[in-house]
Amino acid sequence: MPVQHNHYADPTNKVGCDQWNEEHKIVNMLGYELVEEKILPAGTTSCVFDGLNGDVDEEYLIVCDILIAGTSDRTMFVIPDTGVGSEFVGYSHAAGGQVSVNGVGFPLVPPSGGRMYQYVELRIFAKSGKFRHSYGFRNGWATDGSWLMGEQIHGLWKNSTSLIGALTVGISIGGSFSGLIKLYKKIP
Repeated sequence: MPVQHNHYADPTNKVGCDQWNEEHKIVNMLGYELVEEKILPAGTTSCVFDGLNGDVDEEYLIVCDILIAGTSDRTMFVIPDTGVGSEFVGYSHAAGGQVSVNGVGFPLVPPSGGRMYQYVELRIFAKSGKFRHSYGFRNGWATDGSWLMGEQIHGLWKNSTSLIGALTVGISIGGSFSGLIKLYKKIP
């Protein structure tokens, strides 16, 4: 049961120690709570966050601080356990133009050069009943510091009925990544 604190304290209306030690649940606030954090070693090609319920959680936030290995362009994506690649459309937009990222999942890191550090924040609106969508941003920079870029990322899952029970973060064939990935869910 949620704690009801006294609105004021006086000698007859004291705040007891047991109230301070009870479980406190914050409701109807903006923000996110951490679901899981993964520190991934070099050579990782995917990671799974399971035990989710998109209809209850409604919104997820994925935060990545990673290094993409390789020398060719790689695409990173997030795909629900019930998703089929062909149901997804997406794009990224930077000062240099727009890049389409279709048929892989919610775009996380659009095609980019290898050996890049990436910081990404991606929100996924997970509740069924309408097409699910994502939006976020990423900052990428070369490992030698020779260049930096920032992009907006947008995705659409053309499926309004399937429940999201897990999310997989993956990378295109031949690529790998390492670093920190955190999954948050919206505070109810």
